[in-house]
Amino acid sequence: MSKEAPAVARTSMSSARTSSDIQLTTAKKRARQEPLQKTPDSALKGDQVLKCEMKGTLYEKAIGDLREFKLSGRTGRKAIDNANQVATHCFRFCYYMVGSLPESATKHDLRFLARMDKLRKYPNYLKNKGYMPTTIRNMTLNIVSLYKHVKNVFLEESRLKVEDFDRVLYELTRLQAEIRRDVVVRQQRVKRQKTNNQLDSEQELSFLYAAKRRIPMLMDAIDKDGYQRDQHSTLMGYLMGYLCVISGHRSVVLTSMTKEHVANADQWNDGTRFQILVDEHKSVRTFGQASLVLNCVEFSWLRWFHDGKCCSRGTDSTNIFHTSQGCRLTKPSNFLYLAWTDAGLKGPVSFNLIRSSVATQAERHLSETERRKVARAMCHDPTTAEKFYVALPTRELAYENRRLRMKALMCEKRKVKAKRKSKVCDEQEACYSLSSESSEDRDEPVYDDEPESSSLSSSSSEELSIRSQRRPRLKRKLFGPVPSTSSKQKPEADICRQ
Repeated sequence: MSKEAPAVARTSMSSARTSSDIQLTTAKKRARQEPLQKTPDSALKGDQVLKCEMKGTLYEKAIGDLREFKLSGRTGRKAIDNANQVATHCFRFCYYMVGSLPESATKHDLRFLARMDKLRKYPNYLKNKGYMPTTIRNMTLNIVSLYKHVKNVFLEESRLKVEDFDRVLYELTRLQAEIRRDVVVRQQRVKRQKTNNQLDSEQELSFLYAAKRRIPMLMDAIDKDGYQRDQHSTLMGYLMGYLCVISGHRSVVLTSMTKEHVANADQWNDGTRFQILVDEHKSVRTFGQASLVLNCVEFSWLRWFHDGKCCSRGTDSTNIFHTSQGCRLTKPSNFLYLAWTDAGLKGPVSFNLIRSSVATQAERHLSETERRKVARAMCHDPTTAEKFYVALPTRELAYENRRLRMKALMCEKRKVKAKRKSKVCDEQEACYSLSSESSEDRDEPVYDDEPESSSLSSSSSEELSIRSQRRPRLKRKLFGPVPSTSSKQKPEADICRQ
């Protein structure tokens, strides 16, 4: 009995384990056979979304070709990031449009892209997922690029008609118009936040003075003691922040500056002025090379980095501003913040905030011509500066604008009132002249209360005098009081001044 009990127990345990494994395997098979279920996120939005990509599909091929088309052989980091972002947005859109369709419906054609009911709900789906309006706008632009690319390259393979593309693009145009309203509101909120964090002119001047003092000190310390990571990072932040304050350029201009740009710098005025031209930046296709104009002291700082004296990897790096490993900087704002705190300044700081302060100061204190020159030197136009960089009006300036508006309103009211009074006076003078002419011609009006002409001869002289006194009173009643020639009208300009 004792020997058989363990064997029975082992048999029962193995049979139970086997049955549980069978049940688990059966459940997995049923899950594979059942249609794709909505995830909680998708169910919340009311749309079913494909959660894994299908290999070998036509839309995957089309998106890959669109990525290569956007890249166009360029090898820059920014170009690669932009092309990858376009592909990511297009893949996310295709997963949404596919939904719960079987693989056979999406593998060999792109007819699912013409599902108008799904397309109309896509902006709301993204909004409910938590995407910002500006991101939704960018996604919509990339979706338009996908449809245009499929129309021009994969028209036959997609099995879509030209009319289908026209209808979809027409719908996307309407969706973009609706998104644009949310984008404007979002930009105003961001601009308000940027206005609240606007850098003060005293802070920028304090940073410039600290940079002029600390940059030579940090260089001497590195030359004497060798490479120190904290000193190297702080020095990078000081020099990049200094150049951004005096020029207003984007951080990409500084991170893209190479040793070749410094070596080919143009110099004049007996070697005391230098100009460095940087090829790679955001708006190079519109404004060309970004220009940095420096004096001899500032240029000597860049020459020190050019010679690789900052660190052991400095000689191997092609960029002026680099990490301790000789790589290009990817987050220059972190280095700027180190220098900002080293200078004893508080509050948030970034290259974008410095650029906003430059644009705001130019808009408030420079003429239109000078402001255009500064904006072009910063590689953007004044319209872009007013839209994205110039701070919103302060409370005092906003109240001053209100006062000016009410001043214009009251001036217009007085002007209209003066015109109306002048018009009444002109009409009264015209009526008075007509009445005087009629009295001179002795054309007396016929009154209803006058007696017949035959009875005039029998009237006494006393009655005639009474009638003659009544007639001017009746004229005044008909034509109004006669204006006095002694009263003078104020000119309209004086009224507006009052």
